[in-house]
Amino acid sequence: MSTFKPRCAPSAPSSQDRHRTWRRLTSMLALTVVGLFAVGMALAEDDERDDEAGASTLTIERAAWDSREHRLRVSGQGTARAKVTVVNAYAVTQKLGTDSAERNGAWSISKQLPRPVPCRVRATLTDGQTVERAVDKAPADCAPKAPGTGTPPPVTTNQAPTAKANGRTAANPAWRCVSAVLARLIQTAALPLTLGRSAMARPATKPIPVTLMQRRKPIP
Repeated sequence: MSTFKPRCAPSAPSSQDRHRTWRRLTSMLALTVVGLFAVGMALAEDDERDDEAGASTLTIERAAWDSREHRLRVSGQGTARAKVTVVNAYAVTQKLGTDSAERNGAWSISKQLPRPVPCRVRATLTDGQTVERAVDKAPADCAPKAPGTGTPPPVTTNQAPTAKANGRTAANPAWRCVSAVLARLIQTAALPLTLGRSAMARPATKPIPVTLMQRRKPIP
């Protein structure tokens, strides 16, 4: 005949065991917090270094026109994660593209079939920096041209001024008629004077001897 033996209930953990467990959990939590803090500091320092390295002068390293693909490509360096806007340098209302610089400061834009193809481009950074560069291999019809280098206006031939008399143009028909009448009057007035001078200049003629024949009286 079997004898029933009552089972013993598990004993509650002692206070020493509970203290030991709590200390382990606290240590693990502290290590986790320290690790997260270290990672955060490392990332912050990395971002700060990137910002310091990227805070450089805005530059355009390349601006070229690809005639085969009919595409304009512009690239350069600037501040990391800053926005760069590229426009036509001589027509700033023509926007060619925008890009955000990478962590190393590199940026680039590509524009297909810009109308017109710019002769020169301008890049502007969000901090206000601007820089310009001429487009390499730009087509002959790039526009607009640089100020002062466009097609000169047609040369006009200066007309010689028309002679005037007393403020009246000689080409005026009325004044021409009056001039003709005055010229005729002057010629008429000068004719007697000319004749008188010519008569005075004529040499004196010698007197012609005249022989008088006396008629004889008849003898008675």
